[in-house]
Amino acid sequence: DGVESLVGQGQASAVDPSDTQQKRYTYTLANTKQVDSAIACAKRSEAQWAAIAPKERAKVFVNLAQALRRYRGDLIGAMMVSCAKTAVEADV
Repeated sequence: DGVESLVGQGQASAVDPSDTQQKRYTYTLANTKQVDSAIACAKRSEAQWAAIAPKERAKVFVNLAQALRRYRGDLIGAMMVSCAKTAVEADV
């Protein structure tokens, strides 16, 4: 069905550059082999994705856009903390 699960190489934390004692969020690490595996999985799924009607694929992207909107504030905050971006720069 094109679904595979990869286990990460542990987690790391992002800190606020102005307060390095304060963890802001954690993220999962991956090694080169895991990244290559994820890319290979996506490539194996290309034909299956192409076989889906455009209208159905559009629904997937609409759902993705809704999720990004729902977490917009969190994503902007992560960019501000870890990349020292202003809210305007992070919201591009």
